Amino acid sequence: MRIFECTTADDFDTLRDLGVLVEVDPRQGTHTPTAFPPGGQDEMLAALDRIRAEPKRRFHPAEPARPAGERAVRGVRSLLRRS
Repeated sequence: MRIFECTTADDFDTLRDLGVLVEVDPRQGTHTPTAFPPGGQDEMLAALDRIRAEPKRRFHPAEPARPAGERAVRGVRSLLRRS
């Protein structure tokens, strides 16, 4: 943690003093939600069902990085390509 603080963590006070911090109100976004395309909701739910069976241990911070299972994300990718 000390290495992170010395080498990576931003010095909030210095950044604020330099005037480079920007305060953002997350409620002021410009995104307007839209409905799923025809059949999109069913595809998204099916993709989530496939992902549900995937082991979650690989997302634990102490675990080495491994690629996600191709089978689990295939449905999400196809949905995103059509969006």
